[in-house]
Amino acid sequence: MTLILSIGAWLFSCLVLVKLGKLLMRKDRAQANLWFALLSLSIISVLPISSNLVEQAIPEVLHTLPSHVESAVVSELTIKASEAIAMLDIMFYALFTIWFLGALRKVWLLIKLRRHFIQLVDTAQPYKSHHSSHPMFVLPIDMSPFVFGLRNPKVILPQYFLQLKDHEQRALLCHELTHISYQDHISVMIWRMLSCLFWFNPFIHEMEKEFIHAMEHRCDRKTVQHFKLPPLQYAQSLLTCLKRSMVHQHPHQGFAHFSSSALSVDEYKQRLTDIVKPKRISQVSVTVILCAVSIGVLFTKYITNPVFNVTPPDWQYPVKNISISSHFGHISKIRNNRPHGGVDFIGKAGTSVYNAAPGKVLIADATSLASKYGNVVLIQHSNGYQTLYSHLDDFNVEAGDWLKHHQVIGSMGSTGKVTGAHLHFEMLKNGQRIDPLSKYSN
Repeated sequence: MTLILSIGAWLFSCLVLVKLGKLLMRKDRAQANLWFALLSLSIISVLPISSNLVEQAIPEVLHTLPSHVESAVVSELTIKASEAIAMLDIMFYALFTIWFLGALRKVWLLIKLRRHFIQLVDTAQPYKSHHSSHPMFVLPIDMSPFVFGLRNPKVILPQYFLQLKDHEQRALLCHELTHISYQDHISVMIWRMLSCLFWFNPFIHEMEKEFIHAMEHRCDRKTVQHFKLPPLQYAQSLLTCLKRSMVHQHPHQGFAHFSSSALSVDEYKQRLTDIVKPKRISQVSVTVILCAVSIGVLFTKYITNPVFNVTPPDWQYPVKNISISSHFGHISKIRNNRPHGGVDFIGKAGTSVYNAAPGKVLIADATSLASKYGNVVLIQHSNGYQTLYSHLDDFNVEAGDWLKHHQVIGSMGSTGKVTGAHLHFEMLKNGQRIDPLSKYSN
């Protein structure tokens, strides 16, 4: 259930952040890095935070004696709980299998597409240009130019490139070299891999699409500025390239380039308009907005953390030498035939008792609970868990103390209603007793 809630929260946060990103893009369409920032914010919304301990009231069950329950009923409840856990395990593995097969299919298609482009590039002829030292190749077919390769990127040019005018060739080459300077070929591959791994999240694909739009706008703006190209002439050159590429459209489009199938006609118009009359927004404004959104995401995460937290405590036994005299649910005359609410660890008086997990001490006395418990320590842990240690000979912690992992909190004794020295150890989840041994692997 926690997994489903977390995925739902992530999908909703991605939806909100996509809407925010598109709103900011209206002010400045060249904000490519904005989409990486928004992706990071969406991940923060489902990451566990360290302050996941929420203090709860003293459970009512510790103030009242449990009602009479026959052992047969306890066994029936145990069986039902086991069946529910088994069903959740089956559901988890089914969801994992569906995700894995979907991701495997997407990755296979990406690998297959990349192999196709490798075969395509092998048919290209080298082309020498004084504009850059990066290797350039001309294909024997007409398609949009693109950058290929991760470690050693190459500029792949279409056959019609050789027929373009000098200023058109220069505009096209400078555009692709700007992509390399921004390492856009790597960024596009990262987004493709993310889309493969998180294929069930349509908003990741939407972010990838918006990133490609912003990447091209940024590339246009930087190319015109850095190479000092006339904006109108540059726009006309790219429009010529677009017309030639669309007439001879290649069926396999695997990389971001000017005539990418990810762009619609209206988006081409916006891009050409932005080259001539660019819209800008200050980086300070974008930073302030993202900081405000980050604070909102973290605050929301903190408020909802008890619901979506996925990091339960790492439990340790409260004593080093494990010797159990009475298990959870055990019926005994000393308890008036009522089921045992915890686990009894036997040992010598004075044996060290440890906290089972990090947390905050709520009770450390002999008066807050019923006298049958004797000296008792109650600790609040994360995810709604609490542990109780009773019949202690003494304790060396106080209410309000924060405990780290496996600290000594007292010593085993025989205070309260007992027949001998031992530790009565209880575990509660959201105010209800549970079997402590169910949280240990052995």
